[in-house]
Amino acid sequence: MLARVAPERQLVYQLQRTSLISPIVAKGAKLRITVVGGKGLPKMDRFGKADPYVVLNVDGQKAKTRILKKTLDPVWEETFDFYIRSFDSQILVECFDWDFADSHDFMGCVEVEMGSLLEGDVDE
Repeated sequence: MLARVAPERQLVYQLQRTSLISPIVAKGAKLRITVVGGKGLPKMDRFGKADPYVVLNVDGQKAKTRILKKTLDPVWEETFDFYIRSFDSQILVECFDWDFADSHDFMGCVEVEMGSLLEGDVDE
């Protein structure tokens, strides 16, 4: 759950989060991301389907899901571990349509700052 912070408390809140996270990141914090699936992806192939896969990029570390053939509602349920350098790390999630003969088609992406995902206590 994400909560709003009053503007006058924003700096204090940011400092508190930083003080909690910094020692853990200095040790090489592990970030675990599970790619669950997608719904209603755009039709990319001639026959009205897609062969989607996802590429994750965190601090230059990349991971890729398996390719799921002929679906617009893929379910991957794949988990990947990354080691983060700072809570300012960017998480880039890109979705592509696999093609046998041509280059793979870009379907969409989202970029998230890791610090925006952190809420509450952090386990060491």
